[in-house]
Amino acid sequence: MLGGFLNCIILSIDPGSSGFGVAAWEAKNFKSSKKYPLAVAAYSYSNKDWIENVHKSVDDLRRFVGYDNLVTTVYCEQPQFFSGTAGGYATAASGALIKLAFSAGALCNYYPVPTIMVPIIKWKGQLPKDVVIDRIVKILPNLKGVSSHGWDAVGIGLYAKGVTL
Repeated sequence: MLGGFLNCIILSIDPGSSGFGVAAWEAKNFKSSKKYPLAVAAYSYSNKDWIENVHKSVDDLRRFVGYDNLVTTVYCEQPQFFSGTAGGYATAASGALIKLAFSAGALCNYYPVPTIMVPIIKWKGQLPKDVVIDRIVKILPNLKGVSSHGWDAVGIGLYAKGVTL
């Protein structure tokens, strides 16, 4: 929980229908600062009821931050449909894209602050997860204990700071 942190924060969020990642960054000098995120967390849920998972996500986000008035801006990965691919159509047909969009909307709109949706292609392009993690570690070598959705939340935050992976 960031409640003991007295300055304002910026959140970067990697949404999901069965979990999410979040990184909190100091808002002061956000773009020019080389600082690490203040905290990173990843949550995953095994509940088959995706609506319940979204409710848990919002509750966990609220607990992660601690005080609602600390958040000034949210950067969130934008759910996207990749047309022309078998996987893209299968994902859309399964309803997974709708669930992801619903989750992103719930997480990003919890705080009444500006939200910037970041397309996947802009923050990581077509890089596979292991390459994304390797590049983040080169930029922030002391970042430890981060799991899957958390790495993406850090990558989104770095993109928001103007850092290219």
